[in-house]
Amino acid sequence: METLNKIYEHGVEVIDPDLKTTQTVRGLLLLCTVDLQAKAILANHKQYNGGFGCNSCEDEGKIIKGAHRVWPYDGPTVLRTHDKYEDYLDEVVRTGEPHKGVKGASILYLHQPFDMGQSLPSDWMHGCLLGVEPTMLELWVGPKHSKKDFYIGDKIVWMSKQLLNIKVPDTISRAPRSLMDRHHMKASERRAMLLHFEPAILREVLPAKYYAHYLLLHSAIATLVSDNISTDQMDKAEQKLDVFCKTFEGLYGESPQTMNIHLLRHLVLHVRLFGPLWAFSCFGFESVNGEIKRLVHGTKFVVEQITCTLAMESNLQRVVRTMTPERESPRVVRLARRLCVLEKRRNMTELGPGIHRLGILNSFPRVLDLGEDIKKAIQERTGEEDAGNYGVFYRVSLRGQRIHSRGYSRERARNNRTIEYKARNGSVRYGEVLLFCAVNGEDLAVLAVLEPVDSPLISVDKVSNPDVKRALTLEMESFVVEVAETDICTAIPINDIHRKCVLMEISTKKHQRTYIGRFPNISEHN
Repeated sequence: METLNKIYEHGVEVIDPDLKTTQTVRGLLLLCTVDLQAKAILANHKQYNGGFGCNSCEDEGKIIKGAHRVWPYDGPTVLRTHDKYEDYLDEVVRTGEPHKGVKGASILYLHQPFDMGQSLPSDWMHGCLLGVEPTMLELWVGPKHSKKDFYIGDKIVWMSKQLLNIKVPDTISRAPRSLMDRHHMKASERRAMLLHFEPAILREVLPAKYYAHYLLLHSAIATLVSDNISTDQMDKAEQKLDVFCKTFEGLYGESPQTMNIHLLRHLVLHVRLFGPLWAFSCFGFESVNGEIKRLVHGTKFVVEQITCTLAMESNLQRVVRTMTPERESPRVVRLARRLCVLEKRRNMTELGPGIHRLGILNSFPRVLDLGEDIKKAIQERTGEEDAGNYGVFYRVSLRGQRIHSRGYSRERARNNRTIEYKARNGSVRYGEVLLFCAVNGEDLAVLAVLEPVDSPLISVDKVSNPDVKRALTLEMESFVVEVAETDICTAIPINDIHRKCVLMEISTKKHQRTYIGRFPNISEHN
């Protein structure tokens, strides 16, 4: 803390080698994101299951069954502030007892700009994905709830089959697995469940009033983790989460209302203060923990091992940059540059800023096999009628995303070809990439269009609760969209592709539905 205060008060001198000037750079601790157990220790506060255990408000909670504390919805909450925190400390010093959950001064209080009322935000990875999502899933399929109206555990085999049939893009690191393994799911797997899979699968099996209630959570969270949130969208997300918490007890009872459910009410406050949930989540730190673990090879001198390996990696890159084929063996130089990721991969050709072709360009001979619908789409885009002028390829790298096409035969377990793109009128559209082609100097993607179905995931006419019905009518961006396959092909500039999507085909005895799961952001680590 002494070092942090020194950086805040006096700063660090940094030399600009270009301008040959010295600048003083100051910094401060804006926020601190940790899980609930660590937050209680760091803030010198009561645990999350104790009275006044919430760091954001003064809600005391309620004891049921003699020991279990819950946080029922009880109208607007009284938020904590830094000034109130100082009043709490005065009371603790005067009485020697915890006050409003505060047991004493936190070490963070020694850092003057740190706001003890608002700078300890909820982490959506631990709270939503490892807290709320497992709670909801266990309510639906857990054996002890088999007599409840919301129980769908008898459909768990069908649900698992639908999950296992989904081929996800490589944006999702772990493929879906059976709900029988739900207790072993990682946070990244539960993120995919909440943002993509559950809205599509639960639509077929969960009773309407519970499904409508769940969609409030899905819609709000997907909005709060997106990379483009307007003030209006935040307000609507806050209303949806408020209704979700308000109506939770009436649907699932008092007992499941844990701290994680309660913390949903404070998420929008922290988004307003600090940005999207992914900007201050623990996903990035967990990812770095994995990298650090990779640097340790024994049980002794762990710090020295980490320091030595990092120094070697850093110095190796500097050494490799100075290596030349004239002085060293060309094979050695090539290997060293590949190990340091300094050499471009083979068969990688730049097409434009952030766009690279992967693999070779197939020209005249193979293009003769193009279907008439594909040729027509290219002709409508370019006016070019001579098939011999086409060059075809099957993979691209677009702003860091690898996008494949149906013509890339080596892709089997994943689907990296379903995308969303911008139409000429600016609207968001969906399609499956059939192939990429170069025509008269223009690089195009030829798509099989997936047309959105003009109906919501649930009709408000099926919802009886007026609060839920009102919240569902709030217009927000949809991140799970039902689509239908079409016979339409279209050709678009590769740069018009926005990002990959998750294609989900859900089959029942009555029908088959196809859904697109959109990624709210592609910034957050797995």
